[in-house]
Amino acid sequence: MNYIYSILSISGSIFSIVGCLMTAFNKDNKIKNIIMYAVIFLLSVLSGILFYQYRRDTNEQIMKENRRQAVRTEAQRLLQNTPHINYFDPGANEGVVYGVMAIIESNKDLILDDTYESYKKNVLQVIENCNENPDMQYRREQMEIAGNAALQFLQILAE
Repeated sequence: MNYIYSILSISGSIFSIVGCLMTAFNKDNKIKNIIMYAVIFLLSVLSGILFYQYRRDTNEQIMKENRRQAVRTEAQRLLQNTPHINYFDPGANEGVVYGVMAIIESNKDLILDDTYESYKKNVLQVIENCNENPDMQYRREQMEIAGNAALQFLQILAE
């Protein structure tokens, strides 16, 4: 689509120059001159509009790519600063899970909807099951699984 904007802008500029030259050499026909000036004006306006749309589209793409890079950087930083998942520390594992969820939540428009929804649903379900179950061994196992899944998801985001 970007090529179409560029081609139309360039051709509009060329036609404007040709039309201006044609009216300069043909001064005896006023109707033709008025039509040519109208064509020059319309092509100039069209060229400006197309350039504006092109800049808007490319700026949106650049901004989206910059956000993706920021998410990658944040995921890499979190991976470096996150302690290893520990069976004996379910609270830290839960913190890792919530940290990854916060990154995903704040950037859910960059992540596929199905991936985001399934991760969120699974993690919340694991945490809810852990909180309802009084067995500490079960809680530790489930939070270890959820923490490892969160780190795996972070590694995917960091790539």
